[in-house]
Amino acid sequence: MSASSKARGGVTSASTRGGAGACSAKSSRSMPKAVVATSPSAPTPLSVHRSARRMGALTARARESFPRRYHRPMPRFAFTLALLLVACGDGPADTCSTAADCAGGERCVDGTCVPGVDGGTSERDAAPDDDAGGGCPSAILCGSPPACCAGGQECIDGACLAACESGVRCGADLATCCGGGQVCVSDVCADVGGPCTDSYDCPEGAFCEPTLERCLPQFDPVTCRVEPTFETFEPTIEWSVESATEHPSFDQAIVMPAVMDLDGDRVPEVVQSFFEPGGTECRGVIRALRGGTGEILWSVRDVDGEQVSGCPTHALADLDGDGTPEIVTMRTDGRILALRADGSLFWLSTRSDGSPYSVGDWRTFANAAVAIADLDADGAPEVVIGAVVVDAMGVLRWERDARTLEGDNDGYVGGLPVVADIDLDGTPEVVTGRRAYENDGTQRWLAATTDGYPAVGNFDDDPQPEVVLVTQGNVYLLDGLDGA
Repeated sequence: MSASSKARGGVTSASTRGGAGACSAKSSRSMPKAVVATSPSAPTPLSVHRSARRMGALTARARESFPRRYHRPMPRFAFTLALLLVACGDGPADTCSTAADCAGGERCVDGTCVPGVDGGTSERDAAPDDDAGGGCPSAILCGSPPACCAGGQECIDGACLAACESGVRCGADLATCCGGGQVCVSDVCADVGGPCTDSYDCPEGAFCEPTLERCLPQFDPVTCRVEPTFETFEPTIEWSVESATEHPSFDQAIVMPAVMDLDGDRVPEVVQSFFEPGGTECRGVIRALRGGTGEILWSVRDVDGEQVSGCPTHALADLDGDGTPEIVTMRTDGRILALRADGSLFWLSTRSDGSPYSVGDWRTFANAAVAIADLDADGAPEVVIGAVVVDAMGVLRWERDARTLEGDNDGYVGGLPVVADIDLDGTPEVVTGRRAYENDGTQRWLAATTDGYPAVGNFDDDPQPEVVLVTQGNVYLLDGLDGA
């Protein structure tokens, strides 16, 4: 099929390209992809500019200095533009970087192999012929004014650069060619790491690139810095939960909620413990709420004949590596428990011989918080509650001080343990309060303070972190190496 239209005293004709094996136009000889003819009366040269692209650009100008050649006398129009598109064969034209990539008689124009222009062509080509003077052996013109790229070069953003086989360019000037399988990060070629959903899935010194969903190196210092601006705003309640059909009397909360996507729909859920006003032994109910609406998805009160505790702060993590998080909390009898994402029981804590393991009476752990971390770098996390550690399946690893959950703070019992590498030996330690333990349970130091709630951070110019301890209305800054 073809279509033609008159425009500004000239004629433009084009043929639509067919599918495999179709031929939209035939010619007795090879024709250039774009041919420009000018009449003797044209007052100025005619310019043809193709859009610049990332992988190449062609800008050419037909100048009056070129010899004028015609098939026949030209009509006295201001100019006549004839564009002939030839599309025959089984598919699109071959791509190229230089003329060497094309078949004989073809040249490389703007990254595509097109038929060459022979010396007997009567029309004027948008690029100069070799016999017109000032020829370009590579047939790649680049930049403005146009310059001829050398052999083995390609046109990138208006500059002639060495061809890049991988197609991944890097650096401020795009002159660096990355290797196969590499990506460009902060103008540096980098290897792609493992798959990830967030940066917690990546090793230290790497981050999760959200579009690739792969770990990439985090260069130091971090060059990306955003300083947000804040405006005064009035918070509004998006949703609230004030009653429940199951166990409605359990409507009080004293601990922080945990937020994580439980069902893989990319919308996080809220997991919260509730207790009953005036109740004893801190008996409770744990509920999962839909993050977008507050709808209660499930409620759990009794687990294997014993009620869950409503006072400890629970934690969420993927304990078994199946891609779905589990919820770790406590029962009122002192056994640590893990629930699956749907609220069903995953495990109850045991000793290595399979017998039940309990941290003791509820009065020793009522306000405890659960921490989850991989202490021994075996790829499976451990669960830490005070000075007690169980593995990812709930089996006791070690305990100290006759199961006393260290870190009590003026009547609030149970402790808030912190896992951190306080001596920078590459292995994390457990800080329970005024005590710090190696990952195998060996005590590292005991501070000369009352017990309390710890936090870890670097407060001075040395590389080692310090421990902040809040205890009975006082705040202490302890040396992370020895607790002094």
